Amino acid sequence: MVAPNAPTGSGRGRRDRHSKFYEVSDNLLLYGELRYVYQVPKDQATERLDAWLAWASRSRLKPFVKLARTIHKHKQGVLAAIELEISNGRLEALNSKVRLISHRAHGFHSAAALIAMIYLCCAGIQIPLPHR
Repeated sequence: MVAPNAPTGSGRGRRDRHSKFYEVSDNLLLYGELRYVYQVPKDQATERLDAWLAWASRSRLKPFVKLARTIHKHKQGVLAAIELEISNGRLEALNSKVRLISHRAHGFHSAAALIAMIYLCCAGIQIPLPHR
């Protein structure tokens, strides 16, 4: 009797048996390499991005192939962001906070109350409490 996961004579047994491992491994490598593009010196960024785009396009991982196509379309903008060292991370964080406040604000009677709550939570206003 042959074990169900035993490799066959085709030479594909080990890769088939551990295909999820290789998929996860490739995901992590592609992800890490793309993050590294933002950390290399600016003069090497174009070369590293081109290498990553080629690697991701050849991978059989559909999300990374789609991401590579999108980045290729916006390549000049990505390189400009790397060169200028700008990010929209803070804006996205503020947007998430405002959305959370908006979801909590369904009981407010007016937009003015929502705006006041956004100012209170996002503007760094310190309200002195009594007896402190």
